[in-house]
Amino acid sequence: MYFRMISYSEIIKPEFLDILLAHTPHKKEKLPEKLIVHSEKTLEYYHELSKKLHLLRVIDNIVNPLFPKEYLPLIHEMIECIIYCHDFGKINPIFQKEKMSNSFKFNVTDMILTSNHSFYGKILFDVIFSQYFFEKISKIDSEEKYRNRAINLLFLLFILLLGVLGFW
Repeated sequence: MYFRMISYSEIIKPEFLDILLAHTPHKKEKLPEKLIVHSEKTLEYYHELSKKLHLLRVIDNIVNPLFPKEYLPLIHEMIECIIYCHDFGKINPIFQKEKMSNSFKFNVTDMILTSNHSFYGKILFDVIFSQYFFEKISKIDSEEKYRNRAINLLFLLFILLLGVLGFW
């Protein structure tokens, strides 16, 4: 079962979706990998692993004692969102210019940024997705303790993202 989640097309202007890069070409590839393609492939791979390893059942078994059933789709969406948006910081124009040698035109003369995609990605992710998920959590009709647990889980997932991004 897959869940409707926020996508890059909802937060990035369409003219940038096709030019933002995630990776430079590997040995066998001639073209760099686009960020949107990389994110979609990562999510597809998660779905394949999820089917093969029954990850949704595993997640549900962990979550069921802590939350009512109406939280399960939200928790699955939060996990998928972390996976899909793990490289969100690569929208940083300095990263695109310096690390991806991406030559699309943007004005960065007044920006005080570095090419560190992890740091900026974490900030952007926290701001955009915390608001998105706080709103979804607040709309679930349940006891406050469950809403608080969902917020705590969201922060835990944000901390796990730090590890994925190499913050430790």
